[in-house]
Amino acid sequence: MTQATLGDLDRDLAGPGAPPLTILSITVDPARDTPEVLARSASDMAASAKWDWLRAAPSETPVLLTAFGVPAGPIEAHENVYFLGDLARGDFTRITGNASAEDLMTLARQLP
Repeated sequence: MTQATLGDLDRDLAGPGAPPLTILSITVDPARDTPEVLARSASDMAASAKWDWLRAAPSETPVLLTAFGVPAGPIEAHENVYFLGDLARGDFTRITGNASAEDLMTLARQLP
């Protein structure tokens, strides 16, 4: 669900007047999501250069998730989490659960 939503958002970001966003996908399952698997996913999704894919080493994944305020734990316990904001300012809006690309784009257009 998350990748499909982000794929739609990625295509929307290529449109005229789209906000200058970068998409960052972070895996919560680095044992399964190897660099090769992530590269294949990016290719299958026809991800643009505005879509980055991040994987930490299995031992570092809890640290990475904690840095984003996402509790480490069983993969099944993770819900979808989206962040929209300004990396330079460290100012983000957190959206949890299911969101559509349209919802995310609407929020992105409201960012300062």
